Amino acid sequence: MFKVEKHKTLIKDFHKIVSNKVVLFNDGDNDVLFTGTNLYANRLLCCIMFEDDEVGFLRYLHVLTTEEQYSEFINKKISFRHILEVNESAFLVDVDYNMNEIDTNVVSIDEIPNRFLPLANSFCPEFIFEPSFSYSLSMVGGLADIHKTKASELSNVSTHFSDFLKSSTTFLNDLDFEHNIYVEALEAGSFKINFKIEYTEPQQIGILNISKDSINAFLNNYFKYFFNQLPEENNDVFKSEIVNSEKFKELETELENIYEEKSVLPHGGVEQKLIDLLNYSSKKLEKIEYNGSFDSLKFQNISNTGEEIPFGIINNDFISSVKDKMFDISKYEAEPIVIYDETPQIYKIQIYQFSNVTGTGKAYYSDKDEVISKIGIYATGKTNYDNTIFTRGMDDGKPFDINGIGKKVDGKLKIITCEL
Repeated sequence: MFKVEKHKTLIKDFHKIVSNKVVLFNDGDNDVLFTGTNLYANRLLCCIMFEDDEVGFLRYLHVLTTEEQYSEFINKKISFRHILEVNESAFLVDVDYNMNEIDTNVVSIDEIPNRFLPLANSFCPEFIFEPSFSYSLSMVGGLADIHKTKASELSNVSTHFSDFLKSSTTFLNDLDFEHNIYVEALEAGSFKINFKIEYTEPQQIGILNISKDSINAFLNNYFKYFFNQLPEENNDVFKSEIVNSEKFKELETELENIYEEKSVLPHGGVEQKLIDLLNYSSKKLEKIEYNGSFDSLKFQNISNTGEEIPFGIINNDFISSVKDKMFDISKYEAEPIVIYDETPQIYKIQIYQFSNVTGTGKAYYSDKDEVISKIGIYATGKTNYDNTIFTRGMDDGKPFDINGIGKKVDGKLKIITCEL
């Protein structure tokens, strides 16, 4: 036990956690390490200091932290002791065995005997939570802190981060999963966007035994690696013949196990697939501007029990830290193969838009496998296209055959040109 000079707390209940509590370690009797936010939405990181059996109370240390510090602590990049040393002060909170508060005091770290301080290696312990396919993204800094942002910037963040999630989950296409990224409504009073990944399992899923849990666990570890380990990797990590990274190899093994459950392998192998996921998804984040109404983004998983577990903070510094690891995708992308029909062919289409002035329109096309796609229609030979097969087809909404020259890009029909 130790005593310190009593200091007056200037803001009432600033030390109290009132919401978003997450227990990071419990010894069976007490919450040893936990976090949450106070009445003013500030984050606190709390740990037990000692138990006094004679007097009958527990003393806790409550440290005010930034969201960036909290994210780095959760992901084992900094220790509790480091946060305390940087922030220089904390609250001492004494409670009885029924967790009723007895006393509180704000102190400097210099007033606490060294033996009662967290150790230098007091990193966040492994803690159990059930990750879900739901995620949150919060704008932080600037106007966002006073609940304002420009509509164009909000749209930009929502669009490009949705693209980031799509790029990160393209491996599901190899497994015949049809998946979508949904954006949920903004929470009242904040600029927090919620995303949800939903996918449809193929009918044979029961036979192949591809579990949602394994996909969920991989995505959780993928985002942890992306936002925490990737910035620390050597700049040549993916440019050498062999990827020399233990954390990357662990992630690769997880993804390989998922593919093996389906008895398939991605084109180019699992290692290249994982590099592609990282490369393409990182490019989406580069398109977000972080110097307008906000200066950073906080990305978190919303667990099945409602806790928000941070993956990391995204800002210009983060983008710079991962950019050099990646390569210019355009250098490795093949030029599209464009082929035109040598002679007019018969195509079955259904017009849904057509201009009788320009002779241009859009239609649905069904290929030999009955896969429907949208294509462009160019009609030539007339100055006005009233009462033609195209306008009549648009009016009755029925499919019909046309004779025209097809333009195919990488084997897919894109445009049909017809001369009337």
